Amino acid sequence: MEGVGKAPIDTPRGNLTGDPYFTDGLRVVLWISGEPFGFADVEFVEWEIPRQQ
Repeated sequence: MEGVGKAPIDTPRGNLTGDPYFTDGLRVVLWISGEPFGFADVEFVEWEIPRQQ
């Protein structure tokens, strides 16, 4: 899955309310927990390796 495509800082896109944003086009996936835990317990899941630019 390639994400939404790039939106460089010099040509930003607009969100639903017209606010500008820029992106490298990739996505992030987060799992939310109701229980607190330390940063050391955060796990990285290799979802997709981004292409070299």
